[in-house]
Amino acid sequence: MSQQFDYLESRLRPNLEALSAKVESSIKHPITSRIGFSKNDFFPLRAYLSFLRDRIGDEVVLSVDVKKYDEGFIIECEILKGEGQILAEMPSLSIEINAPAIETSSLMDQWVTNFECFLIESFDVLRSAVDSLGSN
Repeated sequence: MSQQFDYLESRLRPNLEALSAKVESSIKHPITSRIGFSKNDFFPLRAYLSFLRDRIGDEVVLSVDVKKYDEGFIIECEILKGEGQILAEMPSLSIEINAPAIETSSLMDQWVTNFECFLIESFDVLRSAVDSLGSN
């Protein structure tokens, strides 16, 4: 299963990089963006793209979490602002731990396709939230 999460990361990274550049070029104010990936015992993969205007202000984050549970894994994606206000989220995907590798790969590919659509559909929400960082 670890190889499939590495594969998922390899599919997420270019999308996050492209989205970061697109958001940064579409707003008027300087902004800092960061892309990160991590994993631990409960999250075999965590990915994020965060936007900050300054170190002490709010941030906007697009997060992808692969959460481990008894029967398998759940992949979730949200766009959050500040202390966790959900601006947009896409449907989660559950993958059973006993699923054949080909089925798991197919499900992940379909999820990535849906993720790419989500990025397009949610771009204005994300851009607007990033643009409003630091303004009251």
